[in-house]
Amino acid sequence: MTLDYVALAILIAVLPRVVYGVVAVWGIPYEIAKRRDHPHRDAIGAAT
Repeated sequence: MTLDYVALAILIAVLPRVVYGVVAVWGIPYEIAKRRDHPHRDAIGAAT
């Protein structure tokens, strides 16, 4: 029973970090395009 609560706590602790990581990685191409002043950076931002 205690192990179930520990597993749930780990799941609750890890899930937001995974979501944050996915969102952070998702925006990398736009940030690179913005830094390099790419002519299609708005399209890159809309696609990602």
